[in-house]
Amino acid sequence: TTIQNDRTRIQTIYQPGSFTPLIRVETATGELAKTQRRSLADALQQSGGEDGGSVVFPPVLVQMLDRLESEILADR
Repeated sequence: TTIQNDRTRIQTIYQPGSFTPLIRVETATGELAKTQRRSLADALQQSGGEDGGSVVFPPVLVQMLDRLESEILADR
């Protein structure tokens, strides 16, 4: 789901068939104009690991995330 007001946009992805949120992204609306499109895999890798550094996913995981992102965007 996406909720947006004058100050923020909140996007939440839920576990299929439940009300359990898996991912929640909150963005200031002023920042939306500055952002460039990144894939889900890129965004997750850049968000970093437990130590705050970036993470490198194996190619098979990147492919799975790319497919998931395509399905989400296609509203399946």
